[in-house]
Amino acid sequence: STEPFVASVSEPSSFTEFTGSAVEMSEYHAVYPYSLLQSWNGSVAHVLVPEVQTAVKGSFADDLNVSVAKTSRKDMSLRFHNVLGYVKFILPQEYDSIVSVSVTANGGEALAGPAAIDCSEEQPIALPSDETSSVVTLRSPTAMEAGAYYIAVIPGTYSSGLTFTFETSDYSEAVLEISRELQMNAGQIRN
Repeated sequence: STEPFVASVSEPSSFTEFTGSAVEMSEYHAVYPYSLLQSWNGSVAHVLVPEVQTAVKGSFADDLNVSVAKTSRKDMSLRFHNVLGYVKFILPQEYDSIVSVSVTANGGEALAGPAAIDCSEEQPIALPSDETSSVVTLRSPTAMEAGAYYIAVIPGTYSSGLTFTFETSDYSEAVLEISRELQMNAGQIRN
């Protein structure tokens, strides 16, 4: 389809009905959110995982739960699978002036940028392209409140770990390095 399918849901639900129009096919693939879809190539969706993400206390920005689904014309039920991983961190009350947190893959592995997802796979994941970034930044227009935050990343093995750089509103920085190998799977949340 050249236009997104839409659902009219006003509260969280485990089931919804999408409406739209598409050319009749034997199999259909879907990507959520439509806004991150760059192109299709057969059953492969090309998406963009933002290098700069908006901080949302207790969650992640609305457009960062990248999920894909497939169905047959006979079934017409889409079962979405998360394709990104999520790094979770908790800001304590005493750190009330943090405005951005950057995560860097110490081994240069991909964390954000263009990625390809083979929607025909049973367990699809986002695979990085050649133009990805090893840094992803979570930003807030004001100081972040104490609580949990999530950063969406391209799944993979980070051979030398991750480095977190916390920046305050007065441009001070604090760095936390995890220097062991870390594995991130699609749909996984790592503390």
